[in-house]
Amino acid sequence: MPVFIAFLRAVNVGGTGMIPMAALRELCEKQGFKDPRTLLQSGNLVLRTGRTTPAALSKKLEAAIRARFGADIRVIVRTPDELRDVLKRNPFPTAAKDDPSHLLVTFLSHAPTKEAAKTLAQWKHATEPHKVDGRELYTHYASSIGTSKFVGPTIEKTLATSGTARNWNTINKLIALAGELET
Repeated sequence: MPVFIAFLRAVNVGGTGMIPMAALRELCEKQGFKDPRTLLQSGNLVLRTGRTTPAALSKKLEAAIRARFGADIRVIVRTPDELRDVLKRNPFPTAAKDDPSHLLVTFLSHAPTKEAAKTLAQWKHATEPHKVDGRELYTHYASSIGTSKFVGPTIEKTLATSGTARNWNTINKLIALAGELET
């Protein structure tokens, strides 16, 4: 049975989008998903389900979350192989090794246009090293994520797509968790 990794956008961050992870796992079980597991409290979900696509699973999860929690939460889904590919394509290998908590990957709902990626690269506040590669944006926030002006709303508006970011450590833990379900 295929394994999927779902990223819930803006869940349990700063007191908004509060969804208890135990309740999310329970919801997934009621939806017929197998072995739902969460990581941290920020909306990281790994599960098994019958044949489907990441896009179809995303829509199903969004609808179930809306019905159960009354929250309009964006869900971005990837396969374990897609996440492993994200690791391979990393344009900042030194940051992955030396500063993994400040290397973030923003998982985008769809790949932005080349023009949008170019506009983002030229944005005057985009001082952090970053690179758009397909449906992912890699960013190394060497100084501080909290004080950066290169943040989600600006990124989403410029790229004309929604996204949610996870740090390198979390991505590696999710791949390991998915690997447990793949065996």
